[in-house]
Amino acid sequence: MIPGRQSEPAVMMKTTMTSAQTANHPKVCVLVDKIACFRRVLDAATLTNRYLVQHGAQVIGSENIQDANFAIIITCGFNDYAVTTGGRLVDYARTFMDDSHILIMGCIPGTAPESIASTELHMVAPRAYAHLDQILAQMGILKEDGAHFVDMNIGQLGLAHEYATLSPSTFYISVSNGCAGNCTYCEIRHAIGKIQSRPLETIQTHIDQALADGAGAVYLGSDDLGAWGIDRGEKFPALLEAALASCGRAGAEQYVDLRNVINPVWLVKYEDELENLFSKHAARLPALSVALQSGSPKVLRWCQRYAHTERMQHAVQTLQKANPSLYSFGHLIIGLPPEGPGELEQTLRFMDESAIDFWTCFRYSSASKDDIDERTRIEANWASFIHQAGQQGYMVQEKPDRVYAARKLDPRFNTIEFPDAAQEHQSQEEMHDH
Repeated sequence: MIPGRQSEPAVMMKTTMTSAQTANHPKVCVLVDKIACFRRVLDAATLTNRYLVQHGAQVIGSENIQDANFAIIITCGFNDYAVTTGGRLVDYARTFMDDSHILIMGCIPGTAPESIASTELHMVAPRAYAHLDQILAQMGILKEDGAHFVDMNIGQLGLAHEYATLSPSTFYISVSNGCAGNCTYCEIRHAIGKIQSRPLETIQTHIDQALADGAGAVYLGSDDLGAWGIDRGEKFPALLEAALASCGRAGAEQYVDLRNVINPVWLVKYEDELENLFSKHAARLPALSVALQSGSPKVLRWCQRYAHTERMQHAVQTLQKANPSLYSFGHLIIGLPPEGPGELEQTLRFMDESAIDFWTCFRYSSASKDDIDERTRIEANWASFIHQAGQQGYMVQEKPDRVYAARKLDPRFNTIEFPDAAQEHQSQEEMHDH
């Protein structure tokens, strides 16, 4: 979330000389940043479970990295904290091998390559994954002929991911890559590129097969889920309807997981169609996640995002009314320019009026590291937001790079522990008894 930086090269390839033994029997350790998003976790799962194995490599667990010849590191480049944690993973791998045997994937190669750059490290951002086969061949990890990573990196039955554990039998499918937006604050767009939607027929074939294999839920994953299809003359409601139809054919319990955040502009654009689907298939649509970012039109205009907050709020409430059991998630970024006390108050008011159940709130990372006034403004807004959210009755949990603010918890979705949650539950029971 650092504005103003020019797009960096998405690929850095170096020539690596390996022994014949290493080339024929490569041992690869795949490290994943613990804060990586669903898309990057899927990258790691594809690498470890299928791609590397099919190419004859041996996958080494992180606990045995000392036995590995190579390391592949899956990073997140979302904010300063993510860049720092990614850098620590690189430093960890460097204690066991030379830079020439390390490949950095994920978003840091596109958002902050200078943070870990060296003359020997290999890097590839998601928008350039088509080059991954060539890079791994040059490193000596695999032969260039064989299965291609981008063809395999579509879906996975079951992923170990904090925000995608609704069901142990969930099928996670990547329906598109890249983003249709051009948000001022977002560095990730330099790493992922423009939206490229997978064909609906391909998606439905994979969903049908996963459901036939026993999947209980389908998680629609994307960098910009609501924008699916715009590059193909199609639209998101058609995708959602097809996924729901597949679940309907599979059985009574299967459902679609919509916790991959959706830009609210698409909820507004497709409000009528989505209202019909959320009403007709309420039991198969238990959750929804929306990337609102701010409740201030002024801030949203600076972000180059859809700024009609009343229409955004109406669209969210329409879906909540259509599906009264819907559990809703929202995303915010606190400290965005030009957010002052008034704009922050608009965001807090929007939180309450939208009736979203669970908020994930990130602190803005400014490019102006030496601007003391800017840093002071961001920290003041951050502290004020946490305090006021608590005052408004939200359960608040602080993490190093984010804050969770929950209106209510649902055991189907929430794995976050709130210090006051147990006490609040007890108080509610006592009030009921009296």
